[in-house]
Parts: sequence; structure tokens; C-alpha cells
Amino acid sequence: MERSVAPVAPSSPASQGATPKLGLELPIAPDFVPVISPVSAELCLEISTFYLPRILSRPGFWKERAAERCLVEFDLEHPERVPATYPAALLTELFRGT
Repeated sequence: MERSVAPVAPSSPASQGATPKLGLELPIAPDFVPVISPVSAELCLEISTFYLPRILSRPGFWKERAAERCLVEFDLEHPERVPATYPAALLTELFRGT
């Protein structure tokens, strides 16, 4: 079955019952290659340092967090716990954005 790159018309049966109708026309692009920008670890930490205190001090933040949090607990000191590892070379690639 071939896919069409034509947008779905609002009156089409395929769009009936779909809510909300945003009017987006998204093409199918199997050959799309994203442009990856390099990421600065320092900038990421700087942005986090700027925004985190504001987010934590927002009224209702801790109440919302308690309501949405996962009830699973992790014992990081458990003797059978295996620490997660990630190859250093891949971490470097991750921060570079390559």
C-alpha cells in the first residue's frame, strides 16, 4: 500500500472525529535528515541554573509534583544494584550533537 504525500482534506472521512482540528499539513518525508546542532554542556547547565530555582519556587509546584510522581522507590544503596553505565565516547558525541 502506497502512502500519499497529499494533505488530508478537512471533509475527508479519515479526519472525522479527530480533535482538535489544528489545520496542520505534515508531509511524509522518509528521506528527511535532521540538522543536529552542537550542544554546549556549559550552556545547558547555565540554563538549568537559571530556570530551576524559578520552577521550584512556583506556587503549587511541589503539590503538582507529588500528585504526578511515580510511586516506585529505588534503593540506590542496595547491594545487588548494578550502576548504569554509558560509554564515555558516546557521552562526548551526545554533548557535541554529532
